[in-house]
Amino acid sequence: ASWPSQWRECGKDWMAAAGNSSSVLLLGYGNGKVRLYDVNSKSTTAEFEASSEHPRVVSLASTYNTAGSLIAVGSAGAASQASLALEQQAASLSTGAPPTHHATSRNHHRLSLTRFFSSNSSSSSSMSVDTGSGQLALWDACSTRQIMALTLDPAPTCINTLQFNRQGNLLACGSADGMIRIFDVSNGDCMVGWHAHMGQVYSIAFSHDESTLYSLGHDGKVNQWSIRQVAQKVNELPLDTSAIGGLHMAVAAGPLTYSPYNSLLKVDDDGDHILTSSGSQGIIYQLSDGSPNTKPSARRVVALRGHPSPVVAIDWSTALSCGTCLTTAHDGSIYVSTLLKQ
Repeated sequence: ASWPSQWRECGKDWMAAAGNSSSVLLLGYGNGKVRLYDVNSKSTTAEFEASSEHPRVVSLASTYNTAGSLIAVGSAGAASQASLALEQQAASLSTGAPPTHHATSRNHHRLSLTRFFSSNSSSSSSMSVDTGSGQLALWDACSTRQIMALTLDPAPTCINTLQFNRQGNLLACGSADGMIRIFDVSNGDCMVGWHAHMGQVYSIAFSHDESTLYSLGHDGKVNQWSIRQVAQKVNELPLDTSAIGGLHMAVAAGPLTYSPYNSLLKVDDDGDHILTSSGSQGIIYQLSDGSPNTKPSARRVVALRGHPSPVVAIDWSTALSCGTCLTTAHDGSIYVSTLLKQ
C-alpha cells in the first residue's frame, strides 16, 4: 500500500476537553495541515494549515484552561523524496508494507500511538525530517486561528515532543537540538531552556506533582530535571539504554536507524511508576523518591509481552482499578496489556 507523502500522518494527540473526556483526535500531516477528527461521528470537525514554510507537523499537544482549548503545533521542514523512499524500503524489508498506526481512547485518559521516521545512523538528525529548522505555535481550537508563534532560541529547530502541565499554563517541549524549553502559555515567553541530551530529545513527561520533568534522549538516557531549580538534574534513572527504540537495518543505501517521534516515556497517574521500553517490549519501573541520603531510583517490576521487532511507541492509562498499556513495534503490531493494581 502507498499514499501521498504529504498526507502521511506525522503527529497525533487526543484533544483536551473540559471534562477530561474527548472523542476528538488531533492529526498532523506532512503538508502542514492539522485536522480535528471526531472518532464517534467519523468526520473532520475542523482543519487548518499550521505552516507552509515548515510543512511537516511533527508534534501536537492540547490543553483546556481558562483561555479555552489550545493546541500546540511543532512543525519541521519537508521530507525529501529520497529519504521517503529509503523509509519505504526499510519498512518493506521488515513487514512487506508500511507500518500501520492506530490510536485508542479509553475512559477519560488519552492513549495515542504514532509513526516514526528513519534517520542516518551516523548522526542524530533525521533523514525524513529537516531537524535543522522548525517552528512552534499556539492555536485556538475553536476558531482554528494562530494565537502566537513561540520563539525558539538560539535557533529554530524541530520540536519532537510537547506536553502541557495539568493547569495548561506551562508548555514543555523537547527538540532535535538536544534542548528542553518551558514556555509561559499566557504570553509565549520561554521561561527556561537547557541542553538535556547528547542528540535529540525524543520524549518528555511531567512528574505527578509537576515539580520535575523526565526526558528520554538519543543518548539512551532517562534524566529527571527540577522545575523549581532551573535545569538542575535531579537524577539519571538506570533504565535500559535500548529505551530509545532504535532499530538498525541494512538497505541498499546503507544502514538506517529508526527513531520514535512519539512517546517512549510515560508516568502513571499516581506518579509511582514509569513505562518505557527495552528493545522489543515495554517495561514498567517503580519510582522511589529516595531519602535525604539517597538519590531517587527506578526498580524494574514488570516486563510486558514482547514484540517480534523493536518497540517504537507506547502509552498507558491507569484509570479505575487497572492499568492499560499499549505498545507498538516496527512491524506494525500493537499489543494491549491490562494490569490489575495491587
